[in-house]
Amino acid sequence: MSLLRTIEPENATGVVADIYENASNVFKKVPNVIKFYSVNPHWQTKLMEYLGYYSQHPKYSVILTAYIRLLVSVQLKCEYCIKFNSAILIHEGVKHTDLLTAMDNPENVELPENEKAILLYALKVVADPHNRTENEVNELRNLGWDDSEIFDLVYHATNHSGFIKLLDAFKVEVDY
Repeated sequence: MSLLRTIEPENATGVVADIYENASNVFKKVPNVIKFYSVNPHWQTKLMEYLGYYSQHPKYSVILTAYIRLLVSVQLKCEYCIKFNSAILIHEGVKHTDLLTAMDNPENVELPENEKAILLYALKVVADPHNRTENEVNELRNLGWDDSEIFDLVYHATNHSGFIKLLDAFKVEVDY
């Protein structure tokens, strides 16, 4: 499953068992990424809170946040995250051909203008943070994003890049 020892669902107790039960309800299984975080139940709990924050946010669509994770995953070549987030997007009604188009060229992603703009900006931050400009941020503001939302969605992208490094370093097995 990974290079680190994790807790299997049948051996889980306490908070880990609760997280596994919730994950099973959402995903119809316990994904390896959730099992991976059982190495440290503190961070596993924080991961679930973090994902819950974005999935239940009143302004951010599940499709937008999944596309952010998917396209960061494509940039960083994380097979697990590409498959996992593709599955989420397909579950949300995105066509497979639209996913392939977006993965081939994020400029062609099918999203409302303001969501596409912040997605593309977040991808630029992950790829090249040093060359971002005030004009880029002002363009996002002009599309209706406030500074907190800009921070939030770019944080989601940059945090995901670190998350990818953990999964890849510890060889979390693809289960999607």
